[in-house]
Amino acid sequence: MNSSSDHAQIVVNPFLICGGCLFAGLMLQLAIALPFLPLQSAHILGVIVFFSGFIFGVPSLIRFRKAKTTLNPHRTTTSFISGGPFRFSRNPIYVAMILNYVGLAILFDSLWAIIFLPAVIWLLTLWVIIPEEEYLETKFGEEYRKYKAQVRRWL
Repeated sequence: MNSSSDHAQIVVNPFLICGGCLFAGLMLQLAIALPFLPLQSAHILGVIVFFSGFIFGVPSLIRFRKAKTTLNPHRTTTSFISGGPFRFSRNPIYVAMILNYVGLAILFDSLWAIIFLPAVIWLLTLWVIIPEEEYLETKFGEEYRKYKAQVRRWL
C-alpha cells in the first residue's frame, strides 16, 4: 500500500452524515412540526442521551491517543485498538455520535430527526464503517479478523 492510499477509503465524512441528517430533520421540524414529547421531558431526556454518548466517546478518544494512532480516516492508521470501549463495539466513536445525534434530536423535540436515524446508521455503515473495516483487515490481517469475529460492529 503506498502512503497516499494507506488509509480507509471512506465515501463521506461521518460528521457530515450525522450533521447533515440532523440539520435536515431540524429544518423539516420547523416546516412540518411533528412533536413527540412534552418539551420539559424532551429537554431532560435529550441532555441525558446526548451526554451518555461521551461515556463511549471520551474513553475511545483516550485509547486512540495512547495508541498514538489517528482519528482522521484520511490518514494512515498505525494500530487498531481492541481495549476499553472497543471490547463492546468495533465502533464506539460512532456509537457515541449516534447517541449525541439522538440526544440532540430529542432535545429539540424533532421527530423528523428520529425518523432519519435508520438512514444515518445505514449511511455510516455503508459509506464509513465498511470501508474502514476493509482497510483495517487489509492492514492488520488475521489479528483484525479475529477481533472482528469477537466484537460486534455496533453493540
